Amino acid sequence: MTKRQIRERVHGYADAASEESFERMFERDKDLLRVMGVPLVVEHDPVHEDDVGYRIDTAGYTLPPVTFTAEEVGVLSLAAELWQDASLRSFARRGMTKLRAVGPAPEPDAHVGLALRVRGPEAAFAPLLEAIDARRAVSFTYRAASTGQVARRTVEPWRILSRDRGWYLVGLDRDRRAPRAFRLSRITGKVRATGPAGAFAVPADVDVEALLERARPRSGTARLAVLPGRAAAL
Repeated sequence: MTKRQIRERVHGYADAASEESFERMFERDKDLLRVMGVPLVVEHDPVHEDDVGYRIDTAGYTLPPVTFTAEEVGVLSLAAELWQDASLRSFARRGMTKLRAVGPAPEPDAHVGLALRVRGPEAAFAPLLEAIDARRAVSFTYRAASTGQVARRTVEPWRILSRDRGWYLVGLDRDRRAPRAFRLSRITGKVRATGPAGAFAVPADVDVEALLERARPRSGTARLAVLPGRAAAL
């Protein structure tokens, strides 16, 4: 495919405000594909030498046949059941359906009694992922943990992470001109994209753990009185 064809067909490229913005996005995505191990081949048209085409080397990218034991399928099934969020749960179940179609059935009693759950934020998760992919700023109203005050924030989103049963957005807070971490459960209302795509680059030297530590709720010590035979989950 030529660069023009790629620009017309790939989601997000049409939002580029200028040719320079598209070029930055295109070069960034090529670098990202190479980092991910996707072999990208650049070819020149033998007739029109200035017409450059791009393709993925399928021979170098095709995976060998993958097989799982019944026990491994059971572990994957358990992992797929982690998701309580409706959209994420559907992806996990579709993946497991495909694996079970070509592999052995899981051991029925291998993981009896295990019931793990991870809750994904339904409202903010998807639009934030789209903005991260497009390198596009977002705005949303946010309830501060320390004061409870709600204010509108404009953020350059870098990545989303899960910590301590919560989801966090890490990015540059444009209003405060500093990196911040935002717990997604404190975002109120809709997340709205603002400005052009490809508007910023994600820095490589971000101390994510330090930002998350500042955003986490302060923990304390609790002493509980438990009746005999109760609170088995604890």
